[in-house]
Amino acid sequence: MSNAIKTISDSEMKELMKAYVEYKKAESKFKRLKEKFTNDLMLGVYETKYGKVNKFESKRMLLNSTRLAEEHPEIIELMEDYKEEKTQISVTLTNYMD
Repeated sequence: MSNAIKTISDSEMKELMKAYVEYKKAESKFKRLKEKFTNDLMLGVYETKYGKVNKFESKRMLLNSTRLAEEHPEIIELMEDYKEEKTQISVTLTNYMD
């Protein structure tokens, strides 16, 4: 990613914020409808001519490093050797319209 400095104009910001508000409203509506129509479904595949819903259960194993460190404090120093730094770029939006 370039470190070039570029500004964003009022019209670009307005367009971005309008789209963001529309997106959040659509996302909220989708979440409500998904809950309404799929919450009581049993696990399985449901298909109509308009689309398909696949409701399934999955499990995964997670390491509870907090509990491990609490129960085995001697491992804390060793755990430090295995920590890795990762860079992540985030963009947050704050809507000032409406």
